[in-house]
Amino acid sequence: MAKPKTNNKGESMKYTLVKRVKFSGSTPDMVSVIKEADSLEDALKYKVGAEMLAEKEERKDFEILININDTFTYINAQPEKPLMLVEEVKGKAS
Repeated sequence: MAKPKTNNKGESMKYTLVKRVKFSGSTPDMVSVIKEADSLEDALKYKVGAEMLAEKEERKDFEILININDTFTYINAQPEKPLMLVEEVKGKAS
């Protein structure tokens, strides 16, 4: 399991999975909280699971939200693992 990221107060960041149902016209969207996760990895697992269990509809979306106060921490967080195999890329560039 991924280590939870913390905000500037030392609190762990929370990732909220929501279901958004879009209505036509001027009716606002309906948003329901599905689950809260301590890591992005867990939130993505919950999102995939919710999408698999839900009926297919064009107007229904699942979204992962974070608190705006945690955005700076999220953007500046260093991943535990590199997204790319750096050594392999250097070898191919030569």
